[in-house]
Amino acid sequence: MVPREVRESSFRLPAEAASVPLARRFTTTVLTLWKVGGELLEGAELVVSELAGNAATHGRCDLTVRLRLDANGLLHITVIDRGDEPESAASPLADDEHGRGMHIIQALAARIYVTRQSRSRHTLVVLTAGEGGADTTAHA
Repeated sequence: MVPREVRESSFRLPAEAASVPLARRFTTTVLTLWKVGGELLEGAELVVSELAGNAATHGRCDLTVRLRLDANGLLHITVIDRGDEPESAASPLADDEHGRGMHIIQALAARIYVTRQSRSRHTLVVLTAGEGGADTTAHA
């Protein structure tokens, strides 16, 4: 078995609602070029949309989307923002239209890490083809 090449790409854009579809389009374009499709592509599009939406709502200045496909086929999605509010997986109210994003991400992810570095929040979600349900969530 020949190991895969590690691929990385990132995109920086303003932390505003208009950036969410741009972040999703970036993800779709890059992963299509990397020959990533199916459920992994769909999951990545959803994760980026949710995280970019959170960054646009709670962040300041800008946000960065980083994609990394490692040699084992794991897709690492990192969204960096200068948000003040921690990501929360608290249960939304039954009729609430907001607050479901992290639950959706947890259902798709193999791992999730939320860390603060200097003045920014880094949310890393690791996706694998054919797996769902986060087995590790770390907050630091």
